[in-house]
Amino acid sequence: MKLIDAFIPIFSELSTLDQKLEEDSSLDIEMLSDQLSQQIAHSKNTLLAEGFEIDDFDKALFALCALIDEKVMNSQWASRERWAKNTLQKQYFKSQTAGTVFFETLDQLNEFNEVEQNIREVYLYCLAFGFTGCYFDVGQRSRLDEIIHANFKLLNTQSELSLFCHKVPQKRQLLDDNLLFSQFKDEVWVWGPIAFVLISYLLFRSEYLTSLSQLINQL
Repeated sequence: MKLIDAFIPIFSELSTLDQKLEEDSSLDIEMLSDQLSQQIAHSKNTLLAEGFEIDDFDKALFALCALIDEKVMNSQWASRERWAKNTLQKQYFKSQTAGTVFFETLDQLNEFNEVEQNIREVYLYCLAFGFTGCYFDVGQRSRLDEIIHANFKLLNTQSELSLFCHKVPQKRQLLDDNLLFSQFKDEVWVWGPIAFVLISYLLFRSEYLTSLSQLINQL
Protein backbone atom coordinates (compact mmCIF):
# COMPACT_ATOMS: atom_id res chain seq x y z
CA MET A 1 0.00 0.00 0.00
CA LYS A 2 1.16 3.53 -0.76
CA LEU A 3 0.40 6.66 1.23
CA ILE A 4 -1.69 8.07 -1.58
CA ASP A 5 -4.06 5.09 -1.42
CA ALA A 6 -5.34 6.11 2.01
CA PHE A 7 -6.04 9.65 0.83
CA ILE A 8 -8.19 8.65 -2.15
CA PRO A 9 -11.46 9.67 -0.40
CA ILE A 10 -10.11 13.14 0.35
CA PHE A 11 -8.89 13.73 -3.19
CA SER A 12 -12.25 12.50 -4.40
CA GLU A 13 -13.93 15.13 -2.23
CA LEU A 14 -11.56 17.80 -3.56
CA SER A 15 -12.50 17.01 -7.15
CA THR A 16 -15.92 18.56 -6.51
CA LEU A 17 -15.05 21.00 -3.73
CA ASP A 18 -14.76 24.08 -5.94
CA GLN A 19 -18.38 23.73 -7.04
CA LYS A 20 -19.49 23.35 -3.44
CA LEU A 21 -17.68 26.54 -2.42
CA GLU A 22 -19.58 28.93 -4.66
CA GLU A 23 -20.77 32.19 -3.12
CA ASP A 24 -24.40 31.11 -2.88
CA SER A 25 -23.55 27.61 -1.72
CA SER A 26 -25.61 26.15 1.09
CA LEU A 27 -22.67 23.99 2.20
CA ASP A 28 -22.55 23.92 5.99
CA ILE A 29 -19.13 24.61 7.47
CA GLU A 30 -19.60 22.16 10.33
CA MET A 31 -20.68 19.45 7.92
CA LEU A 32 -17.64 19.96 5.68
CA SER A 33 -15.30 20.07 8.66
CA ASP A 34 -16.78 16.91 10.17
CA GLN A 35 -16.66 15.07 6.85
CA LEU A 36 -13.00 15.93 6.32
CA SER A 37 -12.14 15.07 9.93
CA GLN A 38 -13.72 11.64 9.55
CA GLN A 39 -11.88 11.00 6.29
CA ILE A 40 -8.58 12.12 7.81
CA ALA A 41 -9.09 9.86 10.83
CA HIS A 42 -9.89 6.94 8.55
CA SER A 43 -6.78 7.61 6.45
CA LYS A 44 -4.66 7.78 9.59
CA ASN A 45 -5.98 4.50 10.99
CA THR A 46 -5.52 2.78 7.64
CA LEU A 47 -1.91 3.89 7.23
CA LEU A 48 -0.91 3.12 10.81
CA ALA A 49 -2.42 -0.35 10.45
CA GLU A 50 -0.31 -0.81 7.32
CA GLY A 51 2.86 0.01 9.24
CA PHE A 52 3.44 3.63 8.25
CA GLU A 53 4.89 5.95 10.88
CA ILE A 54 2.80 8.79 12.28
CA ASP A 55 5.43 11.30 11.11
CA ASP A 56 5.04 10.09 7.53
CA PHE A 57 1.27 10.42 7.76
CA ASP A 58 1.60 13.91 9.21
CA LYS A 59 3.89 15.08 6.41
CA ALA A 60 1.42 13.91 3.80
CA LEU A 61 -1.57 15.27 5.71
CA PHE A 62 0.06 18.68 5.99
CA ALA A 63 0.08 18.99 2.21
CA LEU A 64 -3.61 18.11 2.00
CA CYS A 65 -4.53 20.54 4.76
CA ALA A 66 -2.61 23.28 2.96
CA LEU A 67 -4.42 22.51 -0.30
CA ILE A 68 -7.89 22.42 1.26
CA ASP A 69 -7.33 25.62 3.23
CA GLU A 70 -6.10 27.39 0.11
CA LYS A 71 -9.09 26.24 -1.91
CA VAL A 72 -11.49 27.49 0.75
CA MET A 73 -9.74 30.83 1.24
CA ASN A 74 -9.56 31.49 -2.52
CA SER A 75 -13.25 30.77 -2.96
CA GLN A 76 -16.28 33.04 -2.69
CA TRP A 77 -17.87 30.79 -0.07
CA ALA A 78 -19.83 32.76 2.50
CA SER A 79 -18.24 30.79 5.36
CA ARG A 80 -14.62 31.26 4.34
CA GLU A 81 -13.96 33.90 7.02
CA ARG A 82 -15.18 31.49 9.67
CA TRP A 83 -12.95 28.81 8.16
CA ALA A 84 -9.97 31.17 8.37
CA LYS A 85 -10.34 31.31 12.15
CA ASN A 86 -9.85 27.57 12.43
CA THR A 87 -8.16 26.25 9.31
CA LEU A 88 -7.12 22.63 8.99
CA GLN A 89 -3.46 23.58 9.30
CA LYS A 90 -4.27 25.30 12.60
CA GLN A 91 -6.30 22.37 13.86
CA TYR A 92 -3.77 19.67 13.05
CA PHE A 93 -0.42 21.46 13.04
CA LYS A 94 -0.90 24.81 14.80
CA SER A 95 0.48 26.40 11.64
CA GLN A 96 -0.38 29.54 9.71
CA THR A 97 2.46 29.35 7.20
CA ALA A 98 1.57 26.29 5.13
CA GLY A 99 2.18 28.21 1.91
CA THR A 100 5.91 28.22 2.65
CA VAL A 101 6.30 25.13 4.85
CA PHE A 102 4.74 23.00 2.09
CA PHE A 103 7.70 23.72 -0.20
CA GLU A 104 10.28 23.52 2.60
CA THR A 105 9.05 20.01 3.43
CA LEU A 106 8.94 19.03 -0.23
CA ASP A 107 12.51 20.23 -0.73
CA GLN A 108 13.76 18.11 2.17
CA LEU A 109 12.32 14.80 0.95
CA ASN A 110 14.90 12.15 0.12
CA GLU A 111 14.40 10.58 -3.30
CA PHE A 112 16.32 7.48 -2.17
CA ASN A 113 13.81 6.79 0.60
CA GLU A 114 10.76 4.85 -0.59
CA VAL A 115 8.42 6.24 2.06
CA GLU A 116 9.49 9.81 1.36
CA GLN A 117 8.87 9.18 -2.32
CA ASN A 118 5.35 8.18 -1.27
CA ILE A 119 5.08 11.50 0.52
CA ARG A 120 6.40 13.35 -2.53
CA GLU A 121 3.65 11.76 -4.59
CA VAL A 122 0.99 13.22 -2.29
CA TYR A 123 2.60 16.66 -2.62
CA LEU A 124 2.70 16.30 -6.40
CA TYR A 125 -1.00 15.48 -6.44
CA CYS A 126 -1.68 18.58 -4.34
CA LEU A 127 0.26 20.67 -6.85
CA ALA A 128 -1.66 19.05 -9.69
CA PHE A 129 -4.88 19.98 -7.88
CA GLY A 130 -3.82 23.63 -8.04
CA PHE A 131 -1.93 24.37 -4.82
CA THR A 132 0.27 27.45 -5.22
CA GLY A 133 1.26 28.46 -1.67
CA CYS A 134 4.02 31.07 -1.67
CA TYR A 135 3.95 31.04 -5.47
CA PHE A 136 0.48 32.57 -5.67
CA ASP A 137 1.65 35.60 -7.64
CA VAL A 138 1.30 35.33 -11.41
CA GLY A 139 4.94 36.31 -11.83
CA GLN A 140 6.02 33.30 -9.78
CA ARG A 141 4.07 30.68 -11.72
CA SER A 142 7.10 29.75 -13.82
CA ARG A 143 8.89 28.79 -10.61
CA LEU A 144 5.91 26.71 -9.59
CA ASP A 145 5.93 24.97 -12.97
CA GLU A 146 9.60 24.15 -12.46
CA ILE A 147 8.85 22.61 -9.07
CA ILE A 148 6.07 20.45 -10.53
CA HIS A 149 8.38 19.39 -13.35
CA ALA A 150 11.23 18.67 -10.94
CA ASN A 151 9.13 16.49 -8.66
CA PHE A 152 7.63 14.60 -11.56
CA LYS A 153 11.16 13.79 -12.73
CA LEU A 154 12.30 12.91 -9.21
CA LEU A 155 9.63 10.24 -9.22
CA ASN A 156 10.27 9.17 -12.80
CA THR A 157 13.76 9.66 -14.20
CA GLN A 158 17.41 9.95 -13.31
CA SER A 159 18.50 13.56 -13.33
CA GLU A 160 20.00 16.23 -11.15
CA LEU A 161 17.29 18.67 -10.20
CA SER A 162 16.73 21.58 -7.89
CA LEU A 163 13.69 22.59 -5.92
CA PHE A 164 13.77 26.23 -5.03
CA CYS A 165 11.70 29.07 -3.61
CA HIS A 166 12.73 32.54 -2.52
CA LYS A 167 11.99 31.39 1.04
CA VAL A 168 13.26 27.83 0.67
CA PRO A 169 16.95 26.77 0.70
CA GLN A 170 18.22 25.47 -2.64
CA LYS A 171 18.96 21.76 -2.72
CA ARG A 172 20.25 19.44 -5.46
CA GLN A 173 19.62 15.73 -5.47
CA LEU A 174 20.34 12.76 -7.76
CA LEU A 175 17.63 10.22 -8.51
CA ASP A 176 18.45 6.50 -8.52
CA ASP A 177 17.75 4.58 -11.75
CA ASN A 178 15.50 2.18 -9.87
CA LEU A 179 13.14 4.82 -8.50
CA LEU A 180 10.58 4.83 -11.31
CA PHE A 181 7.38 6.76 -11.31
CA SER A 182 4.99 3.83 -10.79
CA GLN A 183 2.88 5.32 -8.01
CA PHE A 184 0.15 6.67 -10.25
CA LYS A 185 -0.71 3.16 -11.42
CA ASP A 186 -2.59 2.28 -8.25
CA GLU A 187 -4.72 5.37 -7.63
CA VAL A 188 -8.50 5.72 -7.46
CA TRP A 189 -10.38 8.91 -6.59
CA VAL A 190 -13.86 7.56 -5.96
CA TRP A 191 -15.77 5.57 -3.34
CA GLY A 192 -18.00 2.68 -4.16
CA PRO A 193 -18.13 -1.08 -4.61
CA ILE A 194 -14.94 -2.77 -5.73
CA ALA A 195 -16.12 -3.27 -9.30
CA PHE A 196 -17.13 0.36 -9.62
CA VAL A 197 -13.83 1.48 -8.13
CA LEU A 198 -11.80 -0.62 -10.55
CA ILE A 199 -13.70 0.61 -13.60
CA SER A 200 -13.51 4.21 -12.43
CA TYR A 201 -9.81 3.78 -11.73
CA LEU A 202 -9.04 2.63 -15.25
CA LEU A 203 -10.98 5.50 -16.79
CA PHE A 204 -9.62 8.10 -14.41
CA ARG A 205 -6.00 7.01 -14.50
CA SER A 206 -5.90 7.24 -18.27
CA GLU A 207 -7.41 10.72 -18.22
CA TYR A 208 -5.24 11.92 -15.34
CA LEU A 209 -1.97 10.66 -16.74
CA THR A 210 -2.76 12.21 -20.11
CA SER A 211 -3.52 15.56 -18.48
CA LEU A 212 -0.43 15.42 -16.27
CA SER A 213 1.77 14.44 -19.20
CA GLN A 214 0.43 17.38 -21.21
CA LEU A 215 1.12 19.68 -18.27
CA ILE A 216 4.70 18.45 -17.93
CA ASN A 217 5.33 18.74 -21.67
CA GLN A 218 4.25 22.38 -21.59
CA LEU A 219 6.83 23.29 -18.95
